[in-house]
Amino acid sequence: MRSITARGGDEATLPLGLPTPTAVPRVRRRSIAAGPPSEFVHRLGSHALTSQGLPAGTSVVVDTERTPQRGDIVFARIRGRLEVGVLGTQLGRKVLRSDNGSFWIDHTTDVWGVAVAADPPLDPLL
Repeated sequence: MRSITARGGDEATLPLGLPTPTAVPRVRRRSIAAGPPSEFVHRLGSHALTSQGLPAGTSVVVDTERTPQRGDIVFARIRGRLEVGVLGTQLGRKVLRSDNGSFWIDHTTDVWGVAVAADPPLDPLL
């Protein structure tokens, strides 16, 4: 709600020595563009792929339309949890291997996508 009383012209401002405020241009933040709509950027939150050189905090570009091949880094929903690992075979069945263990890939597994690019953070390397 605004006050309708007019400010007196004879009021003096306090002598604080502050600079006069100037308009600061707003900086528009750019979102990370991964490319086509079938790709998105995901930041790893666990150390599941540290042995692959991808520690927690790594930004990974995930392609949702690519068919996973053996040796690819795959994101899949297994038993209600998003898991990430390297696709392989074990005892003739597909398996998702990570530093946290192995998970069988079966008909109930929802494969989200395949990692196509990664940008590991520099902090662990220093």
